[in-house]
Amino acid sequence: KHTLSVGSYVNRNNWIDFSGTYRAQNWLKVGEISGFSSRGPTPDGRMKPDISAPGQMVASAVNNKQFAPWMDENTLYKSQFNGETQYWTMFSGTSMAAPHVAGIVALMLEANPSLNLNEVMQILRTTSTKDNLTGIDSNNNYGHGRINALDAVKMALSMNNTFVQGETGSKFIVFPNPAVDHLFIKDLSVRTTTVDLEITDLQGRRVCIKQNIALENGICKVPVSKISNGFYVYRIISGRCTQSGKFM
Repeated sequence: KHTLSVGSYVNRNNWIDFSGTYRAQNWLKVGEISGFSSRGPTPDGRMKPDISAPGQMVASAVNNKQFAPWMDENTLYKSQFNGETQYWTMFSGTSMAAPHVAGIVALMLEANPSLNLNEVMQILRTTSTKDNLTGIDSNNNYGHGRINALDAVKMALSMNNTFVQGETGSKFIVFPNPAVDHLFIKDLSVRTTTVDLEITDLQGRRVCIKQNIALENGICKVPVSKISNGFYVYRIISGRCTQSGKFM
């Protein structure tokens, strides 16, 4: 019940092999769930899979000791290294789809190491792609939809807040993340009138200090356009309540 299960969908249906020959499997529809991908539900009635990822016709490195002639038409590229031929060949299977999800979750945890399983699942569910193929509702073919790597990592980053409860009982949302011209601070309690803000780079150098920023209806806007592109740590102080986190 605590396993993130992955379905496979079609990654491509045409390609040019290493010899320059155009090949196609036109009966496949890109984005469609793979015929071999296991469907739910589980024996006890739960929806599975949880999410779907590219798993059919995915190019990957092949151990050259295991390469066989029948793989030639699915091989996109060959090269020579240390006197041996190296191959990049397309394969299919949920064993190709699952590593996509594992890698994306690893990126999410790099962006926000504090995420737990439930939060990871919530992010994947919220950011997944749904369309006419997947259906609007979650189901036992695609799960919550097709995984969206960029949006999942961006949401993980936006949730990277460390909250220390103080006497004020405030909790802030900082957005957008990534920020462009302004950073907004929203007080969920709508009780805070002013906050202090400190922004430092990842080396701990202060790049912005603002005190007594007035909040109107629980929100304020801080200009950040003069700060160089990169990752930063913010610290919000309001009374004895302190919250810190990262933003880009």
